[in-house]
Amino acid sequence: MRILQTIIIDDEPNQRENIRLILEKHCTNIKIIAEGKSALEGATLVAKLNPDVVFLDIEMPGGTGLYLLKSYEDMDAQVVLVTAHENYMHDAFKVNVFDYLVKPIDIDEMIDTVNRLHASARKEAIQTRKIGLPSSNGLVYIEKEKIVFVSAQGSYSEVHFSSGEKMLISKNLKYFESILDEKTFMRIHRSSIANISHVKEFSRSEGGIVILSGGHEIQVSADRRDRLLEKLAEQ
Repeated sequence: MRILQTIIIDDEPNQRENIRLILEKHCTNIKIIAEGKSALEGATLVAKLNPDVVFLDIEMPGGTGLYLLKSYEDMDAQVVLVTAHENYMHDAFKVNVFDYLVKPIDIDEMIDTVNRLHASARKEAIQTRKIGLPSSNGLVYIEKEKIVFVSAQGSYSEVHFSSGEKMLISKNLKYFESILDEKTFMRIHRSSIANISHVKEFSRSEGGIVILSGGHEIQVSADRRDRLLEKLAEQ
């Protein structure tokens, strides 16, 4: 079971602390990576950290939690609204929240919510495990975790697999950026995308090099090095 990266957004410090304590004491495989005290600060954190889950208050100074949700319609995170006001429930589910918890938070309800978040994450992972790559005969379906890296070959891309095999695909790197999960894959150079889970070593020589499964060495662009190190630390 993977760890769900989580942000808490609530203008009241004691409420943020209460959520944090319940999660830390009663829920497993969930990690609080940041807290925010306003909708504006929350929007900044979501954009920067791309969490799996956001526990979000509704009534906050400077903008409501619902306003944040409407501003980020394409947000990947699952959102759990935590509020003292039940009258927002109808509007909340219009913006596709995962759950709606009323303060004071019932511990058993929180545990149930987190369990369902994990179940949803597992289901999504299974559904998105494979991708179809175009071939001369149609499509070849492969498991994404078996991709070690993808390198640019002109207007084509070469996909390298953990088996040592490789495949030339008539798509450019931008196409692969759009279909590969950015939590696992990262464009570390203008000519290559690496699977972060296959990184075995990072070397600062020559500005930055990663050594991947199979001994492949790939250059890291200077402007992508810090973000790569952050992603490696999150693994």
